[in-house]
Amino acid sequence: MTVPTNTVARIHVPASQAAQILTGGEPLSKTKKVKVIGSKDGYQVVEVGSGFYEFVVR
Repeated sequence: MTVPTNTVARIHVPASQAAQILTGGEPLSKTKKVKVIGSKDGYQVVEVGSGFYEFVVR
């Protein structure tokens, strides 16, 4: 996913727990670029700034 310059996006990732999600090959807890906002209906809601992101659920 690409987020345009000077913007913020909230992304709903299909995972029951944030610990299941990797970005850039690292758990979300190891990166400062992705903030976990909460969970809703089986999705983890994360907030990111501009840039390219690839999420993997394990």
